[in-house]
Amino acid sequence: MAAGRSCCCRSPASGSATNIWQLLLIRLVSGATSANIATAFAYIADVTPADRRAGAYGLMQAAMSAGFAMGPAVGGLFATLSPSAPFWAAGCFSLINAAYGFFVVPESLSREGRAPFQFRLASFNAVGMLRSRQGLLTLGLILAMTQFATMVFPTAFVLYATERYGWHIGQITACMTSFGVCSFMVQAGLSGRLVRGLGEPLVIVIGMSCAVLGTAIFGFAPNGLIFWTGIPIMTLSGVAGPAIQSIMTRRVSAGEQGRLQGANASLQAIAGIIAPLLFGEVYSLAHDSGGGPVVLGAPFMLASLILVIGVILSLQGVRRPARA
Repeated sequence: MAAGRSCCCRSPASGSATNIWQLLLIRLVSGATSANIATAFAYIADVTPADRRAGAYGLMQAAMSAGFAMGPAVGGLFATLSPSAPFWAAGCFSLINAAYGFFVVPESLSREGRAPFQFRLASFNAVGMLRSRQGLLTLGLILAMTQFATMVFPTAFVLYATERYGWHIGQITACMTSFGVCSFMVQAGLSGRLVRGLGEPLVIVIGMSCAVLGTAIFGFAPNGLIFWTGIPIMTLSGVAGPAIQSIMTRRVSAGEQGRLQGANASLQAIAGIIAPLLFGEVYSLAHDSGGGPVVLGAPFMLASLILVIGVILSLQGVRRPARA
């Protein structure tokens, strides 16, 4: 299942866009070529023993968090050259990534162990795949809810922090970098250890509960200092995803890991489509309501309420522990 990064062409194209419609078209194409993360998650399941997958998925997400932490700084450096330079630089990094995946990373499955290729519209087939095994749909919905709720950050965070706390670009960048650093430490150092010590179901509950508390703090925080206290709590929620992935990969065969990750990615993509529209509208209504600064936190409060549903679903997992 070795594969290079599938989005290597989208960043330069974004940098060359001359109007909003070109940019939207490029983003549409990029969405159709963004199977790289699902492929990487399936690859991990192929090459990692079942009892070590939670730690491996934690390391995978830690690497993504490291990119999140360094990305703003590196992008800012290239932006001093020209507005399009960060896009071209990202394209070069992605091309290197694709070459490494194609020429260096070994195939994870023997030819006999691979499932036959079938072209399907994954979003319409995702629920059927997740319903094929007990508990998969519930776990997939928890992942989708988490994705849905966390979309509040790219949708409303910059506007919210600027208007409510008066932050400038340096403070916003520092906050985003802190998110990445804290996430890296949690996912690289805690995910596997917590799962080994507490078990996956309980770790999922802890992670989802931290997500509820963290987004609530962001929504209610009266000042920037209180907002900062929510960052380590929110990043602790990162232990839930690796534990969920670990359970899910044990419930399907080796030849179905790609289908599983494709189904998860489909549900999360749907969440990624709807969430910005919803959170953007909620922020707009809160902004226009004239109800004071607390109302501006409405998108984060809504995200916290959505995550409460994830906690309820994860509590069901504790009452009925998953079997390998």
